[in-house]
Amino acid sequence: MIYIGLQNREVTMTHFAPFHEEYGLKRTKEELEKTGIFVESLPEPEQIKGKDPILKYDATKGLYYEYVDRPLSPEEENAQLKAKIEKQEQEMATLSADLQGFMDFYFNQ
Repeated sequence: MIYIGLQNREVTMTHFAPFHEEYGLKRTKEELEKTGIFVESLPEPEQIKGKDPILKYDATKGLYYEYVDRPLSPEEENAQLKAKIEKQEQEMATLSADLQGFMDFYFNQ
């Protein structure tokens, strides 16, 4: 049984062994139900690039994830910049070829 501590719709705590003798929360089930809920399992969050999953609770929907933007890691930022540079290099090569074709046509008449 998993304990989910709640404040409004926000999940404030997840405890996988709330009644463990040593590592538990040292409260009764009734006490814990005043500040949270018990579930058998958690939903699996989607892996969305650039987003962090935030576990939320709604009495109608149950547990769900809200996805919020997060800063890119240095590796992600580097990959994004590399892709941007490659795209710009391809565009420059296309423009250069177009310009060369124009110049050949214009000056060879």
